[in-house]
Amino acid sequence: MAMNKMNVFHWHIVDDPSFPYQSTTFPQLSEKGAYHPYTHVYTPADVKMIIEFARMRGIRVVPEFDTPGHTQSWGKGQTNLLTTCYSGADPSGTFGPVNPIVNTTYDFMKQLFKEISTVFPDPYIHLGGDEVDFDCWKSNPDVQKWMAEQGFGKDYTKLESFYIQKWLKPDTVVNVWIGSRLAEELFNVTAAGFTTILSAPWYLDLISYGQDWQRYYKVEPLSFKGSDAQNKLVIGGEACLWGEFVDSTNLTPRLWPRASAVAERLWSAKDVTDINDAYSRLVRHRCRMVEYYEYLFRNERRRKGHKHRHGSASPSELSGLQGAYHPYTHVYTPADVKMIIEFARMRGIRVIPEFDTPGHTQSWGKGQTDLLTTCYSGTTPSGTFGPVDPTRNTTYDFMKQLFGEISAVFPDPYVHLGGDEVDFSCWKSNPDITKFMAQQGFGKDYTKLESFYIQKLLDIVTTTQKGYMIWQEVFDNGVKLKPDTLIHVWKGNQQQYQDEMARVTSSGYQTLLSTPWYLNRISYGQDWTSFYKADPQNFTGTDAQKELVIGGEACMWGEYVDATNLTPRLCVVAERLWSAKDVTDVNDAYSRLVRHRCRMVE
Repeated sequence: MAMNKMNVFHWHIVDDPSFPYQSTTFPQLSEKGAYHPYTHVYTPADVKMIIEFARMRGIRVVPEFDTPGHTQSWGKGQTNLLTTCYSGADPSGTFGPVNPIVNTTYDFMKQLFKEISTVFPDPYIHLGGDEVDFDCWKSNPDVQKWMAEQGFGKDYTKLESFYIQKWLKPDTVVNVWIGSRLAEELFNVTAAGFTTILSAPWYLDLISYGQDWQRYYKVEPLSFKGSDAQNKLVIGGEACLWGEFVDSTNLTPRLWPRASAVAERLWSAKDVTDINDAYSRLVRHRCRMVEYYEYLFRNERRRKGHKHRHGSASPSELSGLQGAYHPYTHVYTPADVKMIIEFARMRGIRVIPEFDTPGHTQSWGKGQTDLLTTCYSGTTPSGTFGPVDPTRNTTYDFMKQLFGEISAVFPDPYVHLGGDEVDFSCWKSNPDITKFMAQQGFGKDYTKLESFYIQKLLDIVTTTQKGYMIWQEVFDNGVKLKPDTLIHVWKGNQQQYQDEMARVTSSGYQTLLSTPWYLNRISYGQDWTSFYKADPQNFTGTDAQKELVIGGEACMWGEYVDATNLTPRLCVVAERLWSAKDVTDVNDAYSRLVRHRCRMVE
């Protein structure tokens, strides 16, 4: 926070599931309301340490004790605090929000907040007041009677207001968090003369795939129809990270550097809006934070990769000098590779490397001249390069030497040759390629050129006595394959990948499925349930075809992933692939996975 100039820590310290704040006045609140009365509480010493740690970094600590809702944990330690819910004429055995009609409620609150005001030195405290469910109040006959006596009728917002009014002052700060009517709410609050904090656009727990920080950066807090005086009442903004699906194992990657985008937005002038400029700054700042984090916790820097491990070319001129991010600190040395293979072998894990061509090879061209296709703009070279050039004999000489080495380094009987996502635009622009296409009788069908290259590569790999895996595009393009080729299906929606599985297996090839298990594609909530429901054999085919499905693969691609944000979602795919077809109960799986996650964390 200090590195990002965030100067207020809004600490939502208690909520429905748990009351971890250890009160000296009411110790029974945490004794009965916390997840655990000793290991999962904030002691007075903890709170004091956090406040002082923040103060030394110029950060205020504003606690939130949210009432009358979000108080289920409070009722476990304080009898008669919550409203008794009814089912018809009888108590249901459940409880609702704080009971606002009894004087004991306010006696309790007076003592509790007196303590809180002495523990937390900040001049402000957050009182919550959000998401109050009126159903329990409506069911309770005593509340109904009291409502009638007060002349509130059936308007339970008046009952909530009666309770809240006990705490409000003219200098109240209003926290705007509901996004559906953000501009309207900002206008109404400031028109009423209240200062306000905005958090609606910056809920960092609502994750999505890709660079979702950009939408945070594009928000302008003052873009509502208000006077200059109203604009001045907007005193700041807040990036929120709620804990439903966040704990210590994924807190850091959810927060940073996404919160950095919010910080820059809030500290920047209104006309600072260039996303590209912001990106370059945030990339550098992320590196500073990672370096500090590693220094602070003495974490050994890890390198990116997968098992199957999607590698880069190994000759020294490719990796050591030109093609790696850094020729010394960001390479896999022969010793590294040997260690990884042995470490995996000792745990019963095979290591299958992938050297993906003819696309995904831009880094290869930095260390191997004339390997990639020269792209043209009109009749002149554009200065850029495309996929591997499949028309040169030197290409195949190079591949023969490289895969000869790879076959010696990696003992597994298979190597993954890729073959996916080949962009034909550079090939189409190159006059030498065009001439070659005509000579081969390929016309304008560049899938035939790709197939020409792949077939030659397969012949080369066959001489190394290796089997090979390829992405489904190679099969789709009609390349002649060995009978034991393994086709890797990765594209499309459920119907599309099921159709592909049927086509591949009907041609007699074994197949591996990864389409439904791309773990880098994140979304808010328990997205693991979709992984669990995917059945790799759920396609139209014979029993013989189903037997050709030899497994599945959970993929984690590195565009937005490194050592700071790997997560336990992989376990779901593992259980799915090792389980019988009729093991499908998500609730049963949830209980197992929660326990297993705890084992891994421990």
